[in-house]
Amino acid sequence: MDIARLIAHCRSHGIEFSLGNGTVKIRGTARIVEEILPVLRAHKEEIITYLSIEMIHTYDIPNTHHEAELALVETQALLNRVMARRI
Repeated sequence: MDIARLIAHCRSHGIEFSLGNGTVKIRGTARIVEEILPVLRAHKEEIITYLSIEMIHTYDIPNTHHEAELALVETQALLNRVMARRI
């Protein structure tokens, strides 16, 4: 699944995303959120990774730090996926 398209689709329907403490929170019209929630849950880790990378670009972290930050986000997402499989 193309996560960028999924997020763009959600945003075009008024859904807002926010990140905090390794989780993603969504806000929007109850009916729309209810319809898309199963898809969002199925791709939670990918969404967190995408939004984290998006935040890095938004805050325009200098290039010297950008690659390190990106690697950290990707590593955290990988660890989250691995740990989720062990439980």
